Amino acid sequence: MREQAELSNAEKSQIEKNIRRSLIELLEKRPYKKINVSDIAAHADIARQTFYCYFRSKDELLLSFMDEIYDEFYQDIEEFIAIDINSINMINEKIYTIWSRESRMAKKILTAGLDAQIYSRFRRYVARGMGRTMIKLDLQVIEPKLLEYYIDLVAGSTFHVMKHWIEDDMPYSPEEMSKIYIYFNNSDIMSAFSAPKL
Repeated sequence: MREQAELSNAEKSQIEKNIRRSLIELLEKRPYKKINVSDIAAHADIARQTFYCYFRSKDELLLSFMDEIYDEFYQDIEEFIAIDINSINMINEKIYTIWSRESRMAKKILTAGLDAQIYSRFRRYVARGMGRTMIKLDLQVIEPKLLEYYIDLVAGSTFHVMKHWIEDDMPYSPEEMSKIYIYFNNSDIMSAFSAPKL
């Protein structure tokens, strides 16, 4: 087999796609915990060492699917961030729509036993989105520590609500979930438990 340095960008891209496809195909047959890097490499018809030229670990490979979903999300919401701060409804709906469309992969990611890593990554996505929003709207941070707390609040609540929704087989549409999320965030604690109008 040729050395990595001798491969064209197209060949490297194809190898990476094969590695990603191999993980997806293996996940159809067995749980994530029962798959190792050797299994993925063998399925992709590459040497085990070659795998590490593309991904640091099988966890990084799995989380790369989440990165891909959020890259698409950020491309989709760019125009809405530029409108005004009230575009949160549209942004919320977009994230639920993307996860709904990627529901099979979402379940595989969420059942991999990587909750701490998934949440940490999710928190970075939220911080990135808030940073972009603040820049677009020319908002100033007066209390950086409070912003950190707010990012924790938004990331934690959003992550756990989304996780629960996905694990429950998405009983509400993305549009309904966006309305529910906004309703809970705009309600006092007691009124939040009365039924929202969907």
